[in-house]
Amino acid sequence: MVRHSDIKKLGFTGGFPLGYTKGRIRLDIYEDDDRLDSFMAYVDDNEVGWIKSVQDLEKLLLSST
Repeated sequence: MVRHSDIKKLGFTGGFPLGYTKGRIRLDIYEDDDRLDSFMAYVDDNEVGWIKSVQDLEKLLLSST
């Protein structure tokens, strides 16, 4: 599970309600039925997929540089 604090620790800016950005990466925030937040990743406005873990986010950061 990815938390807002994890995203901020990795240098993303932004937050509620729109999402986070860092360089070419954008994370949009979606609330699940269980009221937990989920994050859809985009690179250069192209959808990459759901970020399910901190490791997913770290891989995305490495691959987009």
